[in-house]
Amino acid sequence: PPPELARELATLESVLAEARSHLDPNTLRILEKNLAVIQRAIDESASALKVDPGNAFVRDHLERAYREKADFLREATLITGWEG
Repeated sequence: PPPELARELATLESVLAEARSHLDPNTLRILEKNLAVIQRAIDESASALKVDPGNAFVRDHLERAYREKADFLREATLITGWEG
């Protein structure tokens, strides 16, 4: 992840992991499904960037995907009661 997001992403992922057992199974399923879609976009963009490291579009797409993940996790942690 971009350096400015790395610590926040780790914190948000940890908060969500700790809250898993307290979430409704359907809510958890939806969160995991959406996170998987975002992670797939990150993985695909990272793979494409390894093949074509100079591609500005792919680099920007990867950064947007990380920002989308951070935004999603921020919203998801609200349902856990976490106040960051």
